[in-house]
Amino acid sequence: MCYNVRLVDLVANALIAIKEEGMNITFLTFSKLEEYGARVVNYLKDIGKDAVLLLSRDRTEDFFDTYRDLFQESEENGERGVALCRNVTPSELIQKFRGYLPLDLLLAFISPDSVDVLGITA
Repeated sequence: MCYNVRLVDLVANALIAIKEEGMNITFLTFSKLEEYGARVVNYLKDIGKDAVLLLSRDRTEDFFDTYRDLFQESEENGERGVALCRNVTPSELIQKFRGYLPLDLLLAFISPDSVDVLGITA
């Protein structure tokens, strides 16, 4: 089995991890998300699982179209990225984006090396 790590999985799980640490961050740059994704994929490969990071312009446009009620494209300090829409709670993100994850993938999203790029020490 090959895990396909998508932008929506990266954004949702990064924001969940940030919120669980009590941090008030609602914006993530695309470069930070790409680095987070690379670490998630590396974690999976290190435990013997196949994984692919699926990021592209088309997939990003589809992401913003599909999840416009939760996320919006934004820019801060000259860097483009993803912002969480107002009034979206961490529990909504958990319910919508973590319930279906296989355990290996969930562990990859919350591993200390993965979340370290987000400024969190697990």
